[in-house]
Amino acid sequence: MIVGVGVDIIDIERLQGQWDSGNQRFFERVFTAGEIDYCARQHRPAVHFAARFAAKEALFKALGTGLVAPFSWQQLEVKRDATGQPRLDCRGALAEHLSEQGNVRIHLTMSHTRTSAAAVVLLELC
Repeated sequence: MIVGVGVDIIDIERLQGQWDSGNQRFFERVFTAGEIDYCARQHRPAVHFAARFAAKEALFKALGTGLVAPFSWQQLEVKRDATGQPRLDCRGALAEHLSEQGNVRIHLTMSHTRTSAAAVVLLELC
């Protein structure tokens, strides 16, 4: 049963500006060390940061909570499984909230154009 769906789209230039300005504090607040390491190694880091930002926003929308205390950006991380498929790992209060909902499976897809990145999150109660 579907219990939530969220979508987000972001202008890549928004993250490119943060990257170009060297605003490390922004990236450390929004992204995990693993995400920063992965994105920084890519040819166009801002594209990958933008897709991950959109994925996190889409999850908060699917939950219907938005980014509210006690949740934080650092409590979720976009990773890739063995086949390269993106997935969201949750921890802390966010993981606890999801487990209280039952056996919730998170489906994630991300995409981008030259100028925009988007993500869709679907929450399924198994």
